Amino acid sequence: MRTAKLLRRVLCVMMVLVLAFSITGCARSIMKGITGGLVDIDKDGNVKIKGEDGQDVVFGTAKWDKSKMHGLSQPKCELTSYMSTGDGTLYTFSDMKEKEAESFINELKKEGFDYTIVVVDEYSFLGTHKNGSIVNFTYDKETEEGSILAGKGEAPTGEKSYLYMGSAERKWDSKEAGGLPDPGEEISDYYISNTYSSYSFNSFKKPADYIKNIKNAGYTERPESSEEKGYYYYAGYNKKGDFVTFISTDSSTSLTYTKAAESDS
Repeated sequence: MRTAKLLRRVLCVMMVLVLAFSITGCARSIMKGITGGLVDIDKDGNVKIKGEDGQDVVFGTAKWDKSKMHGLSQPKCELTSYMSTGDGTLYTFSDMKEKEAESFINELKKEGFDYTIVVVDEYSFLGTHKNGSIVNFTYDKETEEGSILAGKGEAPTGEKSYLYMGSAERKWDSKEAGGLPDPGEEISDYYISNTYSSYSFNSFKKPADYIKNIKNAGYTERPESSEEKGYYYYAGYNKKGDFVTFISTDSSTSLTYTKAAESDS
């Protein structure tokens, strides 16, 4: 409650100051006096709020600081706002082209933020470095806006891992699906990880032919199948123990791949 009241006072005073005159040494003195020294404004117009835990929260002029962004260079975009604490730094941006967003995600992976990866709809990327550093990048290709957050975390353990999920268009990658061939249909939803992949399709023109393709890819061990009018089902293992299920109806189709556990393969 005390913090909320303080922030309301700060915002009100800031609005008055911005409307009345530009930030000067006089304005900084007024701000410090009203807030008891908990809030200050530096010469660049950045606002610094001292938290109860002793950490400073800074927001204001959006100038890229590589030292606070794990040494990363600024992507091609217009920075619109900035906030920084002892735990992390956040920038928002506009005017970023889609190719630049793709390039920046590739750069994050190249710089080692690929120990654990979570990607939602292609352009929401969360990557962890082996030292525990974290980068969260979000991008909206319609508005060309987004945000970049650099933070600190604990160093991950175990093997590298990834998770891709979403409902946006996605190109087929046979490596993610246990070697299964491209169905040639538009993917409507997907969930892809190191050991499991699931795909949904709104339409599937030739399900019987694709079941033949599944078998040709080696999934013929312990098969189960069923076929009725407008309904197709097939499930089978390959020799490594990987498992595939395929279900297709007139209204929807799903395809899942489960990688064999190392102890089973």
